[in-house]
Amino acid sequence: MSTPRNLFGFKDGTANVTKEKDFDKVIWCNSKDWMQGGSYMAVRRIQMFLETWDRTNLQEQENTFGRYKDSGAPFGKKDEFDEVDLDLLPEDSHVRLAKEVDKPIYRRSYSYSDGIDETTGQFDTGLLFLSFQKDPDSFVKVLTNLGAQDKMNEYVTHIGSGLFACFGGVKKENTLVKNYLNKSLVILGLLLVFLAKPVLADDSYSSLFVKITDASTAVKQKDQEKAEQLVGEIKTDFEKVTNHDSAAGQEVSKALDLSGQVTEEKLTQISSALLKFEKEQNPVDLEAEKKKLLGKLEPKFENLQKAISAKDLEATREAYKKMNSTWTRNESVVRDNSTAHYGKVETAISFLRSAIETEPTDFDMIQSSFDDLKTAIDNFVKGEKVQEAAGNLTLKDGIKLLEEALSLFQSGDDKKAAAKMKEFITIWPTIEGDVSVNNPSLYTKVESQTPVIMVKGSEEKYQKQLESLIGELSQIDTTASYHFFDAMLILLREGVEALLIVMALITTLKASKMKKGLKWVYAGAASGVLASAVIAALLQFLFPAVASGSNREIIEGAVGIFAVAMMILVGIWLHSKASIEKWNDFMESQMKAVTVTGSFLSMFALSFLAVFREGAETILFYAGILPRITMTDFSFWESAWPF
Repeated sequence: MSTPRNLFGFKDGTANVTKEKDFDKVIWCNSKDWMQGGSYMAVRRIQMFLETWDRTNLQEQENTFGRYKDSGAPFGKKDEFDEVDLDLLPEDSHVRLAKEVDKPIYRRSYSYSDGIDETTGQFDTGLLFLSFQKDPDSFVKVLTNLGAQDKMNEYVTHIGSGLFACFGGVKKENTLVKNYLNKSLVILGLLLVFLAKPVLADDSYSSLFVKITDASTAVKQKDQEKAEQLVGEIKTDFEKVTNHDSAAGQEVSKALDLSGQVTEEKLTQISSALLKFEKEQNPVDLEAEKKKLLGKLEPKFENLQKAISAKDLEATREAYKKMNSTWTRNESVVRDNSTAHYGKVETAISFLRSAIETEPTDFDMIQSSFDDLKTAIDNFVKGEKVQEAAGNLTLKDGIKLLEEALSLFQSGDDKKAAAKMKEFITIWPTIEGDVSVNNPSLYTKVESQTPVIMVKGSEEKYQKQLESLIGELSQIDTTASYHFFDAMLILLREGVEALLIVMALITTLKASKMKKGLKWVYAGAASGVLASAVIAALLQFLFPAVASGSNREIIEGAVGIFAVAMMILVGIWLHSKASIEKWNDFMESQMKAVTVTGSFLSMFALSFLAVFREGAETILFYAGILPRITMTDFSFWESAWPF
């Protein structure tokens, strides 16, 4: 039976288990309570934007899924059911994000079409998604991972969701009433308890994560009222959770105390805090996780050892790729528990890759590097102490090593250059954080290219690769930040500029004994302040997404351009009045206009423009520095400013 296709034209359900023995692992509940032999069914109605999808080229569509459209095979493979290599898939592809969680579900989805949506004029078509799983947390965790980064979110929107408990079937010797009467009474009793005092299950926070996902959908649909309502419900529900006032619980409460609009970034912070709380309340059985890691790595190690022993280079490369892919999916147990061990394993893997790519091939070197990797894993499993890497290293230190290596490669000193590359690979686990957060694709590129460059850097092709890596890494700014002193200087400078012009107008009016014009100057200044506040409000409420998440760099650049343009235009005008004579001539012409017309509108306009220009520029500068200043520093200065 062939795998059905969805309305996007891609196969849907490829990863489903097909053997009866696997159903117990994925679908059927094996608990001893009322769900014995049953399953949890998740249902989602997903609208698909076919018009947008159909205008997207084939390569982009395949990048969105991480599979080839015609065969359904994962990238780099030929058959639909070939094992997925996550390293070959785009970081934000649907398949990669779903596989990363390693929580299998059984999909049963159906396409639907409800004609034309009268409000939008678009086809109301999509997918009625159904999945069955033995534990609802499996579905929730997959959904959470997809919700934050899935590229497919550009082409779909979720209309509604539901989660249902499906009872197990009735045996021949029982009747439905007999089989479920006692269970129903138990459930009824539990419901009465819940109605008397609603609480969440101590060991599950699935409903909270679901509401976070729904709030994220509301934000994307620009439904702030719905998003705020959901955040409020999350806050209320969390306060009923056992130990909600623990150290990690307090961080969740802090994240839920939102000010201003609900944004994707704020929801991500809530989700991260809740995950930390869940880990705090349900500590991982480290020994069990170690056994699980070994269980997944050992078969890959055996295959790699066979290939090395047979001195089959192509088989060794293939076995290495599968082993590295397995490590990447399961490395979190090492990384989260021991940075030192994680660094040793990552370094050993990089050196193994370098040994495999070295020409001429030296299988003794490959074997030695492989033994180092197994020792690093074994040390972690046994809890052996390893020396921590230097904690004061930064990304700049790593870039400097790469620059030195490039220079040595270009001068022909390959041995010293390789030593520099080896040193970089050794310190990489301690400096990779800035790269993985700011540029995940570059992070992957560094990990895959540097081991090969270490052994092939004498070739021009790999020197260009190294030069490209240095350029991209250098663009990551890890030091830029602002403090309350910077916020003070901006407001002080712009305020003094506006004050000088307003004071000049006031002094001129008083000297000319036209004091009734003062109220026009004051009104102009007040209007300038008010207009600046309006600009700030518009920036906050009409363009909230621009100032958050991955768009921070965009707004910093845009702010810079606007600010420079304003300074140039106003600077030209100020330069034309730079001398005392020209300024006096300008003021005299304004006073003559007042005398002839009896109108002080020109004074109002001058005062307004002087204050509004400085106020608008202040807002633009603040919009630019907000992503890199803590709200404590920013709020401290703003609250301390006497105006």
